[in-house]
Amino acid sequence: MADDVKKTYRLYVLKPDADGIGAAVKERFYRATPRYVLVYTAGEIAVKHAEITENEAHRLSKGDAEWLRGCFVILAAEELKKRESEIAASVSERLDALEAALKAEKEKIEQEG
Repeated sequence: MADDVKKTYRLYVLKPDADGIGAAVKERFYRATPRYVLVYTAGEIAVKHAEITENEAHRLSKGDAEWLRGCFVILAAEELKKRESEIAASVSERLDALEAALKAEKEKIEQEG
């Protein structure tokens, strides 16, 4: 997969049996409870599962929602780290433009005053 292609992560629920737990532990993000196993992955799940869509996310427990937010934070931090130099260059360009605009405004005020 090319670096410029974004991975689409999906949330799945699996049974907490040997197959479900075995599949989950192969994934980077998983949460096992006595009643179900959650897997957040961009890959395919090889065992029987159900996808939890965005419309069904309200059904997650508080703990499940916090775990999922933690996954989001990790992925966002990794993306920021990958784009660190690009972001720094963009910020630098914007600061240079702001500095030029402020300098022009100062000169304008000095000429009027």
